[in-house]
Amino acid sequence: MKGLGRQYWRLRDERHKAAILACRLADAFNSSATPELLDKAQHAIRAGLLDIENRLRSWRNRNQRRPRKIKALRIRAGGGSSLIGDHIALCGAHEESLEEFRQLLRQCGDALAWTLLSFDPRRIFPLYGTRTHHLNTGVGIAAATHVIIEAHKTGKFLVLDNDLTRCIGIGDLTIFRADARRQELPYSLELKARLQGVEFIAGAEVSVDFGGTVFENSSQAQLHADFVQVLGLKIGAEEGSSPQSTPQLVEMYNRAHLLVEVLGGQRENLSANTEHWRSLTNVLNRAMQSDAAYDIPEPGIAIMAVRTLKGDHSPRAMTSVMRRLQSEGFPAGLPSLT
Repeated sequence: MKGLGRQYWRLRDERHKAAILACRLADAFNSSATPELLDKAQHAIRAGLLDIENRLRSWRNRNQRRPRKIKALRIRAGGGSSLIGDHIALCGAHEESLEEFRQLLRQCGDALAWTLLSFDPRRIFPLYGTRTHHLNTGVGIAAATHVIIEAHKTGKFLVLDNDLTRCIGIGDLTIFRADARRQELPYSLELKARLQGVEFIAGAEVSVDFGGTVFENSSQAQLHADFVQVLGLKIGAEEGSSPQSTPQLVEMYNRAHLLVEVLGGQRENLSANTEHWRSLTNVLNRAMQSDAAYDIPEPGIAIMAVRTLKGDHSPRAMTSVMRRLQSEGFPAGLPSLT
């Protein structure tokens, strides 16, 4: 019990230190988004995720054996002890803390993504997709990391590893120009890596197929052409590779098409509106008192908030406030970003 307690508090201390470091990296990257800093930040996030996901898997494997041990302990203790209940509760808290640590690291990846996407919901939302899987520890992660490093060496691109985020669920990598990312559409790539040998060791040869979607008359097309040329990639299917569209490529096409539709026109710069900020403050204050609230500061614009404290019924409150907005004339299914 004491050993588990010390382990739990050490984990909380680790998480606290990681959060401080993440905030510093995010602030630094927001001030100066360079390939070197992006490499440093992604390496730290990737190493942290690999470590915490390994610890989470090991802990859950131990969970499978824990009921038998607790049953044997109850027999030896003559029916049980209050300490057994405390131990079970602490086990649950420890696993929850591991999962929260993992989410914190992926939120760090989100901070990088939001900076590269100019904090623009029109860019973020079309790329969103749920990513719940753990990092691939095989040849796939090695291939993606190598491509990122080689691209950053040129100094011409910023390449985001989508697996480190929660907010980009399409493709493995997202490519930006290092000097003009705010004026261009995001460009996503899907990687398929194959080991050209028997053993995956340092120096092993790996073959990587690239898949992506670009549209004519868009900045994506020029970014794609420059990326291929600078990195010396080959265009076209090689012998033995499959030319069929995979579900991932079909989804990437749909998302890329949505981006072109949404961002194809001139970017609109919205001026600050103090009335909207006042409305936002009022909505937040009301939501903290009554689960959810909304306001319509002007026709066509709605501000809503849902409280998500422990014990709240957030999904129910979200459904309720969305229905009320529909009764005000807003269509169902509108995207919302937190």
